[in-house]
Amino acid sequence: MRIDSYNGLAAMFRYFCCIAIFLLATPLWADDAVMVQAESKQGHILVTAEFTTPVPQALVFAVLTDFDHMSEYVPSLKHSRILSTGTHELRVEQKGAVNLGLFSLDFDSQRAIELHGMDEILSHSLDQSQGKYSSSTQLMTRGDVTRVVFRSDWEPNQSLLAEVGTRVIRDQISQQFSAMQKEMLRRSSKLTSRTGALDANLH
Repeated sequence: MRIDSYNGLAAMFRYFCCIAIFLLATPLWADDAVMVQAESKQGHILVTAEFTTPVPQALVFAVLTDFDHMSEYVPSLKHSRILSTGTHELRVEQKGAVNLGLFSLDFDSQRAIELHGMDEILSHSLDQSQGKYSSSTQLMTRGDVTRVVFRSDWEPNQSLLAEVGTRVIRDQISQQFSAMQKEMLRRSSKLTSRTGALDANLH
């Protein structure tokens, strides 16, 4: 069964899916599971997520910003593409669906993305009909490990959404970032294999 209505519940899940594409626990400096915290505070849903991976920062950044291919490794995405690019900005469109047990929910979002080198990714919704939304994703390197910290702030138009949405958004963001983490490791392994093969051929 598919839900396509634009009532409050559908709007809530739709926004959860949108903000989950971009994901504060104690600092972690090893290959760890994604840690997510979500809370409702004064009408806002505040989310923090963190994970680390033994992958170079450049490769982590590439996976987090590969919007034209993101639907290939993020399960809930059916379509993802860059609509336009600027010097340090992107406009991104993403469509997909989330499984809610007996139901599934379609979502469609457009966001503006600001890139600050390979250290920070800022995002905000272009359509604020369901409330104001913004997020930041920071990348930090320590040795051979890259740490990713995500923070978001959504002020839904309906206070009820802020009360019932924290668990759903926490689960969705955890799933999204876990999928991205796996893609980072896959690309890193592939790159290492190619480098090893090249070295073997040279010798």
